[in-house]
Amino acid sequence: MDGESKVVGALGGRKKIIFWSVIVIVVIAVILYVVFGILLRQNIPSYVTVANMIGGPGATTTTVVKQSIPTIGVITQDLVPIEKMADTAIDITSVGFSPSAVTIKQGGSVIWTVRDKNTHWIISTSTNQYPESGSCGSALNSCGAIGLGQSFRMVFNKTGTWNYYDKLHPQFTGTVVVQ
Repeated sequence: MDGESKVVGALGGRKKIIFWSVIVIVVIAVILYVVFGILLRQNIPSYVTVANMIGGPGATTTTVVKQSIPTIGVITQDLVPIEKMADTAIDITSVGFSPSAVTIKQGGSVIWTVRDKNTHWIISTSTNQYPESGSCGSALNSCGAIGLGQSFRMVFNKTGTWNYYDKLHPQFTGTVVVQ
């Protein structure tokens, strides 16, 4: 029985070695998974698209702003908030323009940003159309639907009271007074 107990003891020792080896491999795998997960997140950009429709003949441009996902120990550059991309900011929500009426100085700019899951199309009213032309008729025209997080920006060079509405939701109306 002495030989038999030595064999059983040796097998028990091998089982312990295998058990602890598996534990060490699992711990190392978890550590590598966490470390590589953090490193991979540092290189994944997210994008914010801002459609800059600046008044003037054919002056339509689209700017893509790259935003980094912040991680520990990495210095990232802050984005310019949409509200600071123009003199006045107007949100487009599920209930309309907010604020619906704004007053700006001649040469000032307005940026409309969609904060709603629906798409919206900003356009000058036909009865009081903005006199400067753009790529889609009046410069006060987003030239199509803009969606969640997208913006339409315009510089107002002409004084007056300019009415606009949402072509896709005609009950939404607004006014820009340029002094």
